[in-house]
Amino acid sequence: MVGKWFLLSDNNLIIMQIIIRQKRGLFMHAKEYLSATALSKKTSITLEALESGETEKLIILKNNAPMAVLLSMEAYEALEEEVEDLRLATLALARLHTFKEKESLSHDAMMDKFGK
Repeated sequence: MVGKWFLLSDNNLIIMQIIIRQKRGLFMHAKEYLSATALSKKTSITLEALESGETEKLIILKNNAPMAVLLSMEAYEALEEEVEDLRLATLALARLHTFKEKESLSHDAMMDKFGK
């Protein structure tokens, strides 16, 4: 079953639940989605849920389409750190491919040239 969508209505809040490619085992819970209207009406409660760790992220819907993601600070900082780690790993791998040993300086040569 691929891309099956369910729309549920609960006290004028639209909640969306998606099942994405069951054979891969990916599942998005309905509580991870929030309409923009519900967010505007319940901003304080939503922020408290993020702060307390009750939820880590919320996908904000506008006209039943995903428009934004709201993350806890902890989740955002972890995401930023992971992106930076991946950037540095990519840079290191790129440098390995262009490394020319004949043009490099040994540690001792660097210390002689720049060391104290």
